[in-house]
Parts: sequence; C-alpha cells; structure tokens
Amino acid sequence: TLTLIYTYGDVLNLGITRGLSRELPFSLGRGERERAWGLAATAQFYVLLIGGLGGALFIGVALVARTLTPEWTLALLGMGMYWSASIYRSYLGVTFRAESEFQQLTIVQFIEAGLNLISLVLVVVGGFTGMVARFALLGLTIVVLLHRIRPVRVRPQFKRQNFGMLLATGIPLYISGYLYSASLAFDQTIVLQRGSVELVGLYTPVAAITAIMLAIRASITSYVYPRVVFQLGQRRKPQVVRRGVLQVTVVTAAVSIPVVVGGLIALPWALPRLFPQYVAALSAMQLALVGGLCLALDATALGLFALKAWRYVAVYTVCALVLRWSVPWVLTQNGHVLTGVALGGGIAHVLVFIIGVGMVWAATQGSTLSSGAQGGMGAVTSSTVPMESISKLEELL
Repeated sequence: TLTLIYTYGDVLNLGITRGLSRELPFSLGRGERERAWGLAATAQFYVLLIGGLGGALFIGVALVARTLTPEWTLALLGMGMYWSASIYRSYLGVTFRAESEFQQLTIVQFIEAGLNLISLVLVVVGGFTGMVARFALLGLTIVVLLHRIRPVRVRPQFKRQNFGMLLATGIPLYISGYLYSASLAFDQTIVLQRGSVELVGLYTPVAAITAIMLAIRASITSYVYPRVVFQLGQRRKPQVVRRGVLQVTVVTAAVSIPVVVGGLIALPWALPRLFPQYVAALSAMQLALVGGLCLALDATALGLFALKAWRYVAVYTVCALVLRWSVPWVLTQNGHVLTGVALGGGIAHVLVFIIGVGMVWAATQGSTLSSGAQGGMGAVTSSTVPMESISKLEELL
C-alpha cells in the first residue's frame, strides 16, 4: 500500500527532474555553465524540499498515531526514509552526463545489484521487519554513494525563473511519459476484461518480456540521451537528434535481436520443463518477443523530447494510446485472448514505431533549432540570420 502511495506521490515532482535531464546537458552544450548550475541548484532545492516534507510526514504519522499496529508503524518509518532518499536520487541520476561520470555511476549500480542480492538475508532472518529494514537501508546506502560522486556540486537555491523553465520543460515530459507508460499497461487490462484473473496470471510472463525489451532500450537511452542533448545545444542543428535516434536504434537492435532469437529458440524447450503451468502462454510469449523488438527499437520519443517538439510529442502519445488499446481489443473479439492481445500489442508497437520515425523526420527538417527548443519564445530561426543577432534576440526575450 505504501509503495503504491509512493508511486502516485511522484506527481509531486512536477516533472522538475525530467526538465533538468533535458535542460542541463543542453545548457552545457551551449557553454552556459552558470545557467546550467543555476537550473541544477533550483532543482536540487525543490527535490530536497518535497523529499524532506514527504519523509517527515511518513515518519511523523508513525510516531504520533497511537492506533497503528507495530507493522504499520515500522512500514511508515521505512517509507519515510526511502521517500527522502529516492526523491533526491531522482535528481542525482540526471546529473551524470560525461563518460567518466557514467563509469562511476556504473560502479555504484554494480554495488546496488550486489546489495540487492545480499540483503535478501535480512528478509529471510527478520521477516517483515527485515524486509522494511532492507527497503530503507538500500535506499539510503545508494543515495549516499551517488551523493559522494555527484558531478554537479551546487548548493540548493530557488530562483523563480529557473523553476519556471524546468516546469515548462518537465511537465510536458512527465505527462507524455506517464501516458506512454499507461498505454503499455493496456494489454493486461484487456486480458482481465476479455478473460479472467487466471488469464492475467498466465499473461504475466508476456508482460515480463515487454519489461525486458523496455529495459534494454532504457539502459541504452539513458547513456545516449544526455550526449545527444549536449550536442544539440553545442551545434544547434536538429540533424544531431536524428543521428542520435538512429544510434540508439542500431545499438538496441544489436542487443535485442539476439535476445529475441534466443528466446524464440529456447521457449518451446524450456517452458514445458521449467514452468509447465505457463505452457498455455507459449504462443503469446513468442508473439511478444517479436512485437517487443519494435518496442525496443522505438527511440523516437528521445528525439522529440530533446527538440521539445511538443505538438509532435502530443500526436505521438495520442497514437500510442489509441493503437495500444484498439488493436488488441479488436483482435480479442474471437475469444483468443492471450494470443490476440500479444499479436495486437505487437502490431501496435510496429505502427507506433513507424509514426514516431515520421515525427522525428518531420521535426528535424529545419536548418536550425526553434526558439522553443532553445528555451526562448518565438518562431523558428532562419539559417541566414547571424549567430550574433540570434544571441541578442535571445537576451531580449
């Protein structure tokens, strides 16, 4: 229950860290270090504020409420510590941008993976108490390690102008990202409506395959995205984004195609022997592997976010919502729920990918960035306007 509250509590972030993930590398690419550090200071101020208030609220309820059971009190204390650590971690995560910093981040992630495994002993030994202790200690330990190697060392400082810029970038990113993620959960909803709770259970490995394909893309995108935005700020050429999207797509294909081929070969042999209760979902899992390939390759949102092409982002998001509901819904009318949803989801992924490619191509046709992408307000700048005039115009705006 408390982790669900935390999930919805992410709305309080207001997309500030998402806005920083775009504006920080872009400002550094333009050589505006002071502006970049100012944005980071304002974002840090805000996340520390909501992290501190949220953590204090959880812990305060645990200490003050007299009618709580010991389990609820313990859980609230653990969530209070985890909330504060996790909110601050969301800020730290977007400040790693250079290769050396990614190397340090990788070390911390390996440490986290090891601690995740070792700390399971706490659950075995301590039961629920051990689970809460593991939950809180992992959150605090990792955020301390990240804080020690943080690449942007600024003091928290609130500036209304910086906060407004982060909001203006972050809220559209947050809303579109939330709706896009919601569209990926439509398949399980349709399985429940067309079928039963038991079918949702059978569909679990299919959903796991989708999560794996998303994780492959996310791991590559998290490395490439800040570099693309940095180069965009440095060169001010939309074509940089097109190359970045292509790069992510090629690298993701190199990683995900062997996963898909290996899965298609291994599943018919492994499923009956290792997980016989899921044999009925074999065809759906195979369809999910093939359809998930296009899901993994679809890095077009990266380009649209980098350009802050909000109209294209809106159309892309709406298409994802409509297609990921309508296609599986139509294909399950014949009663074949698992295969119909898996096939419909795969077709929807292909169509969304094609639409996204078209959106990126259209958004990168100009010779220079729009003033909206640069943080200003106005029309698209012409390639014939001298850079000195553009700079003066930006200062005036």
